[in-house]
Formats: sequence, structure tokens, C-alpha cells
Amino acid sequence: MFDPNDVHIILIGCQRTWDYRINLEILRYNYLNHGKNLWITTVFNGDQNKCPSGIGENTFIYLPENRGYGYGALDAFNEGLDFARCGYRPYVAIFNFDVWFLTERGFEIAMTEFIESGKDFAAGYHQTHHWAMTDCMFFRKDFLQKLLPIQDKVLASRETFLSTRLMLLKRPRNLLMRGAR
Repeated sequence: MFDPNDVHIILIGCQRTWDYRINLEILRYNYLNHGKNLWITTVFNGDQNKCPSGIGENTFIYLPENRGYGYGALDAFNEGLDFARCGYRPYVAIFNFDVWFLTERGFEIAMTEFIESGKDFAAGYHQTHHWAMTDCMFFRKDFLQKLLPIQDKVLASRETFLSTRLMLLKRPRNLLMRGAR
């Protein structure tokens, strides 16, 4: 059963600060039954002057270095999840600034389904690839002890896949057509 006192939400991003403000407004002030009971941590690794702190989050973590799209996100995941791992709330939801649960009921359903599944981890899945969508993920806090720190080997496997696909796309058109028949 969902209890907002059991959930630690981590919002991560390096830009999209208006999305962040809206997301925080939705979570904190529009969730009438649960908003004030959620623990919300923000991890930001963008321009320090573009993202305000103290506007409703419980914890604001600023990372002064952003190592780019993939590695910057990896740093934010590790920092935010490590912070949640040290806390007392048994469930962790981590999502990008621009991932919104517009209704309190929708968030409650997503968390309840995750809790009742008994799984250690859940994430969105898209039919165009076979990796978890990192935009929105749920974890059991105990699983974070085994998972962290997340290594960049995950990115290396994806890089190999993408470079293979690029090589395939660079083949002469007639070879691609012959293979399709």
C-alpha cells in the first residue's frame, strides 16, 4: 500500500528549470493528500544561476561539474540515489525535471504497482530499444546498496550498439536493399 512517508523523490536535471519549477509545484502543492509528506531531493548540474533552490524541495544538491548528457546524468543518478540510500524511506522514485505525474492519483497508482510487484527496480520501456528508460525509475532503497555506484559500463554497451547501427546506416544503399529482400 502506498504511503507518501515511505517515498523519496529525486528530481534531476541540468536545464529545463521551468519544467523543474512546474514539477515541484505539482508534487508539493497540487498533491493535496500527499504533497507535504513526500521527501523531495533535487540534483542539479547546470548553470547555478538558472535554478532556484528553497522553493519546495527538502534537499538541493548542486553538482558544479556537468560531464555532458550521458555522464552528467550518471553523476546525478549516483549522487541522488546515494543520498536516498542513506535515508530511511524504503522507496525511491527518480525522474527528470520534465517528467510529470500530473495527478496525485496517477503517482499513487504507479508507486502502488511498484510496491506490490515486489521488484527491486522498475522503469519505463520503449519498444524501439531494449533498455530501461532512465527518465523515470523506481527503486527499493535496499537494492541501492547493491547497485551503487552505477558504472559507465552501461553507457559503453549502448555506445557499441549505436556505433554498430551507424556502421549499418553508412553501408551503400544497394547493399541495404539486397539485405531487405
